[in-house]
Amino acid sequence: MKHERETARARLAETVKADFAALARLRAALEDALDAGDMAAARDMAGRFGPKAQHLRRMLAAQAPETTPPPEVLDAWNAQAGDDRALRLTLPDRLQAVMSWLGRRRRAALAALGDGPRRARRLARLAAGLALAVCLVVGGRHAWLAHAKRLELAARSDFAVDLVAAPEALPRDFKTAGLLAVERDGGHVWRWGLGPQTALAFVLYEPRRVRLTLRCSNPVPGQTIAVTANGKQAVWELPEARPWMAGLDDFSLTFDGVVGLNSVVIDYRRFNQAGVAFAPADPTNYAAAFTAITLTTQRP
Repeated sequence: MKHERETARARLAETVKADFAALARLRAALEDALDAGDMAAARDMAGRFGPKAQHLRRMLAAQAPETTPPPEVLDAWNAQAGDDRALRLTLPDRLQAVMSWLGRRRRAALAALGDGPRRARRLARLAAGLALAVCLVVGGRHAWLAHAKRLELAARSDFAVDLVAAPEALPRDFKTAGLLAVERDGGHVWRWGLGPQTALAFVLYEPRRVRLTLRCSNPVPGQTIAVTANGKQAVWELPEARPWMAGLDDFSLTFDGVVGLNSVVIDYRRFNQAGVAFAPADPTNYAAAFTAITLTTQRP
């Protein structure tokens, strides 16, 4: 009887994991549709995301009581709210809030189902076997040092950087080109992106999903900015020049980060002294005044 109960709880734990993973995949596909500008597909997937998230919430509540309230967006999920631009700008944050809360609930439910002890026993058995093999081959100390090094390198793949608000807090192996230093005036903070190209490069030691967000004050009429992130391309159209630091424009792109070198290349169609001269006495290739340039990694 005890074995049957353990088996049933283990199966339920696997169902919880599978449903959460399916919801995470739907979120990733939804963000890809937003980045591609396919709003019909994005709205369709967003319409499915809400009910699936509520179903998962009920499943988790059956295993562990809710000790913290869910984000308001979960109870008031409306995939059709707002125009396309508003949806594209707000939906990623709504998805993040829901998935973060459900992730905590998932951990609590799995703990209640005893998944932690089962996993610990499996890992303990695996670790014991590995430890014995390593000791026989190269010795325990060398194995421990190698494992610690792997953990250190993996931690370097988890970061959230803002090249405008905190340009000094960059991960190791993070490089930029085509960006001027941070400037401040009148309560505004910005960095000029220089034409013809701004480039960001960084190293990951484990695969990650990476989200790029940009916000700028655009001084160039008829501007087109092409963004290429690890080969994934998107075009940012900025048809109107806006008054300085008024009516800021936003852009976001989610892409797959790979082990090794990763790059984001921002190409400007027009910039000062090339197709336009909004600062005719200054030869600097000003293209866009960025008030935010962020890169955030997420574990798959």
